[in-house]
Amino acid sequence: MVMNHGADVNAQESDRQSSLHRAVQNGRFKAVKKLLEREAEVNTTRTAGITPLLDAARTNETDELLPLLMSYGVDINVTDTNGFNVLRCLTLCPDKEHVDLTRLLIEKGISPREVLVGAYESIHCAAKRERIDLVNFLLEHGANVNALGLNNQSPLYFVAQECENPAMLSTLLKRGANIDLKTNFGETALHALINAQRTIANQRWTGRTTSRMLSTIFFLT
Repeated sequence: MVMNHGADVNAQESDRQSSLHRAVQNGRFKAVKKLLEREAEVNTTRTAGITPLLDAARTNETDELLPLLMSYGVDINVTDTNGFNVLRCLTLCPDKEHVDLTRLLIEKGISPREVLVGAYESIHCAAKRERIDLVNFLLEHGANVNALGLNNQSPLYFVAQECENPAMLSTLLKRGANIDLKTNFGETALHALINAQRTIANQRWTGRTTSRMLSTIFFLT
C-alpha cells in the first residue's frame, strides 16, 4: 500500500476525501486500523462535514469500525452540516438494527433526539425501516414517539406513507403515537395510508395491507 512508502496519510482529494474516509466507506477494517496506527486524523471532515465516524455508521461493517474509531479518540458528538449525529446515521445502516451499538452510543452520551429542527430524528428512520426492536429501545431511552420531522411529519405518518408492515404501525400506536397529528399540509396518518393505496402500483396487494393497517389503527385508538 502507498502508506508504506512515506505517503501523507492525511492527504485529501478534491472532494476532501481522505484515505481514512475511503477505507471506512469500503469497510476495510485492516486498512482503517493501519491508517489509525500511522496517526491518520480520525476527525477529518469531507464534504457536508462528514467524518470517518459518520461514514462508518452507514456501512455494513459498522459493528467493527465504530468501536475501532472510538478506541482512537474519535469525537462521537460530531454532526454533519445537516445536524445528523452518529446515532442518526446508524439508523440508516443497511444490514441490521444495531441495538447494542445504539446502547453503547447512548451510554456515551449521544442523544436520540439530537437533530436540526425540522429534520427527521432517529426514531423516524428506525420506524421507516421497520426496525421494531430499535424503535422500542430508542423510545425507552428518550426518543419521542410524536417527534415532528420535515413538514411536521410524525414517525406514525412517516411509516404510513410507505411501510407495509402493520406490526410497525401497531408498535408506534401502542407506544403512544398520536393519530390526530397533522403535517404542514393538514394530513394525518390515515390520509397517508389512503394515499399510499392510490399511488402504489399493486393495488390489490396494497389494499389488503392498507386494510390491515386501518384495522390496527381503529383497534388501538
